[in-house]
Amino acid sequence: MAVSCRRENSRSSMVAGRDFNIMKDITLTSGSTYPPSIAMEEFNGCLESIDVVELSSHGCLYTWGPRLMAHPSYEASFSQAWGLVDMEGSVLDRLFRRLKRVKQELGKFNQGSLSEENLVLESNQRSDLARLSRAELEFLKSRARITWLEQGDFDTRFLNMSVLAYRNKQQISMIMGADGVTCIEPKGIEDVILGFYKGLFTSSGALSECKRQMIRGSISKRIPRGACDLLVAQPSLQEVKEAFHGMPMGKCPGLTD
Repeated sequence: MAVSCRRENSRSSMVAGRDFNIMKDITLTSGSTYPPSIAMEEFNGCLESIDVVELSSHGCLYTWGPRLMAHPSYEASFSQAWGLVDMEGSVLDRLFRRLKRVKQELGKFNQGSLSEENLVLESNQRSDLARLSRAELEFLKSRARITWLEQGDFDTRFLNMSVLAYRNKQQISMIMGADGVTCIEPKGIEDVILGFYKGLFTSSGALSECKRQMIRGSISKRIPRGACDLLVAQPSLQEVKEAFHGMPMGKCPGLTD
């Protein structure tokens, strides 16, 4: 902002040029956001308190970006361009020549560091980076997919081995019949077990004494002693009727029921 003020006890004018972070009026903004009103009020109050007047201006509003100031050689070039102007002429003339010199230096920056060639080069490098990033992502996805398949294969194999071990543990793989013959075939094991339970009852329907003692010896450790007699006792006629009438339709009672 350029302001002019009257020195105390002097008829000469003083011109000051400065960049401020706040503006005087809301109409000076060119962006989509508005500055805080409290800051503008404080800024206007400061200008009134020191009795300064803003110089009139016309044309486009000046906007700037920090990308120029971030350049490593910006400060040295700007200071050199600002100090090359001679000190002859009025204050406004010297200010005009300095601004013109700085504008020329900024033009060199625009043609050099910020030229179209550099922008194209940067755009190409960004495209290459994006392409390599996508290729890296696809590579990581493929590696993750392979790892998942391998780990999934191991998990499936472990599950199958666990199920097989559980079946082997719960399954009867060998049994010896009453005649002393060992059976390892599933059909033979099934026949031996069915024959054993079918032979618990004699043809007259009563349990033999040796089988009664065998049953008591095998189940006495798992149930109360008083329940052994109930398990080996002869069922009553009422219990037989209830079991018979409680069977579902299409079920025929047999030796296995």
